[in-house]
Amino acid sequence: MDNYESSLGITEYLTQRRDPASGAKRAGIVALAAAGIAAGSYLLIKLNVTALIPILAVAIVFLVTRLWRYTSAEYEYSLVDSELRVDVIYGKAERREMVRVELKKALSVSPCDGSDPGAAQIFDASSGNEERWRIIYSDDKNRKCALIIDGPERVVAAVRRANPRIFSAQANGGRQ
Repeated sequence: MDNYESSLGITEYLTQRRDPASGAKRAGIVALAAAGIAAGSYLLIKLNVTALIPILAVAIVFLVTRLWRYTSAEYEYSLVDSELRVDVIYGKAERREMVRVELKKALSVSPCDGSDPGAAQIFDASSGNEERWRIIYSDDKNRKCALIIDGPERVVAAVRRANPRIFSAQANGGRQ
């Protein structure tokens, strides 16, 4: 999906998590699968139930395909009116809603500097690059939460249009 912005006030942005360990995770999954098939086959041969070896192999391959998709995550930001919705997409196949933030009710938006925001829950939907923003908001249970997103200029501009008062002095270039 391409990044998208319309004249109707709808902005969508797609970013992929840069995980340096994803190659190691995938290699580990393959190694565990091979070891599982070998150990299971050995056990089934010792028990003299060799007819179950293909079933074991199919079950392990099924588990590997289910685990494989969780080694790759993309985040889609959709801003419609003043609601920011963040979905996580696993393996380009499975979409789950991560969080919804009503920007009219957000407390603040500022560049993410790595400090602890003191939030009860932190959602990191960024790719891990340097240009990240933190949105502080209250959830339905009135807990302080933080959402960390990538901050390309057009995403930040769309959030600013939705609620300009929540931007910190640092985010406004020192002006209130």
